Amino acid sequence: MPASPSVCLICGPTTMHLTVHATTDHVPLNYRITEERLATCWDLWRCDRCGLQISDWHLSDADINHLYETMEDDLYDQENASRRLTFHRGLDLIERFATEKGVLLDVGCATGLFLLEANARGWTSRGVDLSRWAVKLARGRALQIHEGTMHDVPWENGSCSAISMLDYIEHDPHPAEAIARAAELLAPGGLLYITTPDCDGLLARLLKSRWWGINPLHLTYFSRRTMKMLLEQKGFEVLVSRHYTRVFTLDYWASRLAHFHPALAPFTQKIFRMLGISQIPFKLNLFDMMEVLARKK
Repeated sequence: MPASPSVCLICGPTTMHLTVHATTDHVPLNYRITEERLATCWDLWRCDRCGLQISDWHLSDADINHLYETMEDDLYDQENASRRLTFHRGLDLIERFATEKGVLLDVGCATGLFLLEANARGWTSRGVDLSRWAVKLARGRALQIHEGTMHDVPWENGSCSAISMLDYIEHDPHPAEAIARAAELLAPGGLLYITTPDCDGLLARLLKSRWWGINPLHLTYFSRRTMKMLLEQKGFEVLVSRHYTRVFTLDYWASRLAHFHPALAPFTQKIFRMLGISQIPFKLNLFDMMEVLARKK
């Protein structure tokens, strides 16, 4: 039995128990945004006090950053139109509570699709990402992008009206510091919008190690409860916390079936293509992703 971690980023010193046992000898050689591997990497531990789950990863911060710096994923932009439909919904939520459309910073902005939608709505958008491939594409779309992390952005504290972290916080080896940095960058009353897997969702609890959210580079697994606890610790008031609806083409959703049954995905894709419906956008809420909107106090 591996040694239990003894510190929770929410509770501090605590006791933890092993929830998912995964092989510990696999180090990812590369990473893609659309990658959805089975639990082939680290053990997962759950805090006995708050329920936060952490991955007992064995990579340094430099190793993790290198994986993202060298990341390329052509499949990501193939779902451009569908992703932008999903992003519309997120921006609608932000704008319900925004007092102004000032600077919006997207952390882990990838190729800038969320920022394009924000620009079209009147925001002054900025992005930050480590991937050289993604930054080059985003800058080619005339977007203002910092290649690096949110901890070394060149913009002043208090300069942002809103910050988005879409499928980002679970990848950051120091999520509490990332939330604290967001608080510094936001103006008083500024908004923080987060999407991330919900480890206490029904599907996650049913599938356990076969849940799509178990990923070698998902380092922290939040529930809506633990996300609320962390945000409140860092000076935020949670305004909305709910499960997240995503939009992808039927072809893309079918491709994800390979995660559960290798033969089912190509068969389903073939049927959808024969029927001429493979590129139809389809909204789906699996109740294992959350979106959270919080306001800086």
